Amino acid sequence: MDIIFDFGVVVFTWEPSRLIREAIPELMLRQPEADQAARDIFQGHNPEADWSAFDRGDIDSRQVISRISQRSGWNASHLARILAAVPEHLLPKPASVDLIGRLSQCGHRLFYLSNMPAPYADHIDRSYAFMSYFRTGIYSSRVGLIKPEPAIFERLDALRSSSTQPIFIDDSAANVSAAREYGWETILFESHATLERRLVHLGALPIPLDE
Repeated sequence: MDIIFDFGVVVFTWEPSRLIREAIPELMLRQPEADQAARDIFQGHNPEADWSAFDRGDIDSRQVISRISQRSGWNASHLARILAAVPEHLLPKPASVDLIGRLSQCGHRLFYLSNMPAPYADHIDRSYAFMSYFRTGIYSSRVGLIKPEPAIFERLDALRSSSTQPIFIDDSAANVSAAREYGWETILFESHATLERRLVHLGALPIPLDE
């Protein structure tokens, strides 16, 4: 069975509000202010966002800082500190790493499909041994495409070299919807417990002995 993982939120921590508060503690942002800052800077999953252009590899770190600053009024030096703090923020989730290992031991072929700017993709590749569990995968910035664009699912299918339907796991409803429309089996990530139950239901994991 082929199983495809999104990275942000599913495998790695991604909490933009906390990232901003920790990167610029002197601003002493309250939670509502940090939440608004995250919306201003990252613009959610909007495909037309400045951050999406960074994800796609159309612009570099310097350019995305300039764009966000001009659009939102955020201080460029503060934005630079936020971007510099991203690698330390993107920490693997132990439960996800454990799950990836167990799925690999079950004989499944694992892949990744992540909207990820180039500097952070490079950081992940050189930092974490568990990446060896994946056969291969796609970072958006390396192919000039982002989820939920159908072409990025086609690219991943070409890497799989298989006509079987994969299972795709992502925390974005828009990405999950697009992948389902493309023809993949999908799981919307909400928690590790619900993810494991869904994988058991789909036959990717054995039924727990206590059930």
